[in-house]
Amino acid sequence: MQTAIEIIARLGIPLLVAMAVATILVWRRTRCDTARLLAFAISVFTVGTLLGYLPWAVGDNLLAAFISKFRFLMTLSFPYLLLRFANAFQPVPRWLIHAATAGLVAISVYVVFLPANFGSPTIDTDAPAVKYALNAVIFWLLIVMPIAAICLFRAGRGQPGVARRRMRMLGTATLIMFTAYLSAFLSPDYAATYVRLYSYITVDVAAVAFYIGFAPSASLRTRWRREEERELRAATAALMSATSRNEVLEGFLPKVVRLVGASSAALVRDDGTVASVEGIPHEAAAAMVLAASGDTGAEVEIERSGIPYSLTKVPFGTECIALLTTPVTPLLGEEELELLQWLGVIVELALERCERMEEERAVTDRLREVDRLKSEFVQIVAHDLRSPMTAIGGMAATMRAHWTEFDEQKKLEFLGHIDTSTHRMAELVVDVLDVARIESGELSFEMTPFDLGDLVRAAVDEFRASDGDRPIDLSSPGPLPDILGDPLRNRQVIDNLLSNAWKYSPEHEPIRVAIAHNDGELVVSVRDYGAGIDVPDQQRIFEKFGRATDGSGPNGHGTGALHLQGDRRGPGRAHLGRQHAR
Repeated sequence: MQTAIEIIARLGIPLLVAMAVATILVWRRTRCDTARLLAFAISVFTVGTLLGYLPWAVGDNLLAAFISKFRFLMTLSFPYLLLRFANAFQPVPRWLIHAATAGLVAISVYVVFLPANFGSPTIDTDAPAVKYALNAVIFWLLIVMPIAAICLFRAGRGQPGVARRRMRMLGTATLIMFTAYLSAFLSPDYAATYVRLYSYITVDVAAVAFYIGFAPSASLRTRWRREEERELRAATAALMSATSRNEVLEGFLPKVVRLVGASSAALVRDDGTVASVEGIPHEAAAAMVLAASGDTGAEVEIERSGIPYSLTKVPFGTECIALLTTPVTPLLGEEELELLQWLGVIVELALERCERMEEERAVTDRLREVDRLKSEFVQIVAHDLRSPMTAIGGMAATMRAHWTEFDEQKKLEFLGHIDTSTHRMAELVVDVLDVARIESGELSFEMTPFDLGDLVRAAVDEFRASDGDRPIDLSSPGPLPDILGDPLRNRQVIDNLLSNAWKYSPEHEPIRVAIAHNDGELVVSVRDYGAGIDVPDQQRIFEKFGRATDGSGPNGHGTGALHLQGDRRGPGRAHLGRQHAR
């Protein structure tokens, strides 16, 4: 039996050393305070165990007594450090930490004055001073270790699969170690075979549990992460099937919170604004954005919770995810954060896909609108062509039926009406051809210097001659510099503006034309006193095939919008390339 005990005892040494090395490596990699606490706790327990195998630890000399007491104090420090480690994840009342600290200090001071062999298997447990010390240790352990285990179990609640199971494993290891402590301190004869056997076995099992909880194998982590991987695949499929940016963001952040066990999350744009939030009120989002501008891991105070949340940033593309996480996530959820970065790439692709889809939808809607406007345009042109054609046909039929009855004056009057209608038809055909040239990009311009003032005056004089009853006022600053442009196209612009003013304003109301020379620009304005154009339509009338939606004008129809659109394709500022409706 003694041989079996020695084998089990020595088997625990490499387990403790491996556990200590693993925790130290994690601490060096993460530089996390919680990892440092556990690494220190495991190292203290391991060193205390190893000291018992030194040759100087056996005997009745002063050095052996010192090593024995020192081992006892190091072994007793392990539950306290474990409580501090658990407190980092699930805080306990501060007075309890102070009480545990005071108890450890009091027991340590008391142990110094106990017999030299205190802490060794040969100690006389019936001595009153020793009994007091052991009772104090047992009472202290009954408070410290169960609370540490409860904190670890509670810290794992709400965490993703791997972090949750690792915290449970650490809590289980703490409880197993607690039974080992109790068996050692409650037994009246620690040197008894069965007590030593049970203590060594439980310590070895606890060491394995601590190791699995802190450094599980890749296959075990994969097994624990199956639920999250299923959710991740479902989230990826949902993201790639999303059709809008809002749908991507609304489905993304809840998955993020679930994946890493965060309290809340916010998607922060590169300019510092919040695109979307989850699990946090909007009034608190600004504070998260402010914290996100600092370094990763910046501490964030949450008044409604006693848990010390920390900030974790995961950048992807031009944005980043700001997560409020418990200390469990940076310490035990590194792989979840890596999965989150991979999910961020998927989100970036989904957002890019949605942007392309939105652009395609916008183009499709625009094409549909253009098709609708083209149909309206064809109806308008057909109506405008029908009117002069009907007039020509009617007057020609009348003249043929009453040719011998009409005098020369009457015939000339009818011929004049036919000529006017023919010119009107020719203008409409030219307009239609101009639109076709604009659509095909074949509209040509002949650039030459010309006097804009002379061109405007000539257009105004022709309108005055055609309608002597309509007053047209022209104001010009005097001699104007020549400009480079196409005189024909610029004249067409002026004629169309004057024509629209004449059509869409009451009779006998003046039309005011002004030429201004401002900051190297020549500005021609045509003002009438008609009903005007609604604000939403003021930009629309300059669009392709655009018209005011109220259909105001002679008989509710007209081609004024056609003229404005066609002329807007002129070659730049010099020929009134900018038009404004007011």
